[in-house]
Amino acid sequence: MKYWQSPEELLRKFYITEPSEIDLEVIAFDCGAEIQEAPLKGCAAHIIGKEAAAVITVDVNSPPGRKRFSAAHELGHWMRHRGKTMACATRDLRKPWSLLDPEAVANEFAADLLLPKYLFQPRVEGRPISFKTVAEAEESFRVSRSAAALRLVQFGSYDAMVLCHDKDGRREWFRGSRRVDGNLWPGQSLSKDSDAYDILRGGQGSPHPITVDADDWINHPRARDYEIREHSVPYGDGVLTLLWWKDASMVEELVG
Repeated sequence: MKYWQSPEELLRKFYITEPSEIDLEVIAFDCGAEIQEAPLKGCAAHIIGKEAAAVITVDVNSPPGRKRFSAAHELGHWMRHRGKTMACATRDLRKPWSLLDPEAVANEFAADLLLPKYLFQPRVEGRPISFKTVAEAEESFRVSRSAAALRLVQFGSYDAMVLCHDKDGRREWFRGSRRVDGNLWPGQSLSKDSDAYDILRGGQGSPHPITVDADDWINHPRARDYEIREHSVPYGDGVLTLLWWKDASMVEELVG
C-alpha cells in the first residue's frame, strides 16, 4: 500500500463528487486505519499504529464535527508521520495550517480531505464572509466551525481573515486570504469598539456582519482611513471572528 497518498488521490480513488460521499471510516480503512470512539482525557484524539495497521481513537464526548476533523487529523499523521507517537490536544486541532509544524500539517491534510477545494469553492463562490455561510458549510461537510471558517477565508471570493481570541481577549491564531496573509496584520489585543470584545464581556454580538473602522482590527498606520466588515461569534470560552474586505480598496491600495 502506498502510505503517502494525498487527500486528492484518496478522494479520486472513491470517485467523490459530493460532500456527503466522503465516508471517513471507509477511507481510513483503505489506508490501514480503524476509527473508534472512547472517553479520552488530556487529548482530543490519538493514533496507535504498527507496520501497516493503526487504530485512531477520538474523544466520544466531542461534538460530531470535531470528532470527524479529529479523526481526519490523526489519519493525516498516519499518512505523513508514520512511526511517530501522536496525541493531539484540542489546541493542536485549532492551529492554522502551514508546512512548519506536524500538527498543522495534519490539520491541512484533514482540511484537504474533508473540505476539498473542488467541492468547497463552488459552494462559497460569491457568498458573504459570514457565519451564516460557515454554518451551511459545517452542515454540508460535517466539520467544525473553525475548519469551515478557515476554508471560507482560504477559498471564498473576497479578501478576508479569520481570528480566534481566548477568554481574556488574547489572540490565539489568525489566517488571512491570499492577498491578506503576510501583508495585513491584526492587533495583539481586541479593540473595545469591536463586537468580539462585547461578546467576551457577555454580549450577544450581531447576527450579521457589521461595518467597523479597519483600525479597530488591523495594525497599519493607514487603517483608520478604511472600513471593514466584522462578524464575531462565541467560540468555546473565547470568540471567533471573520473580517471581510467587501470593499477591496484597502487591500488594493495597501497591498497591491
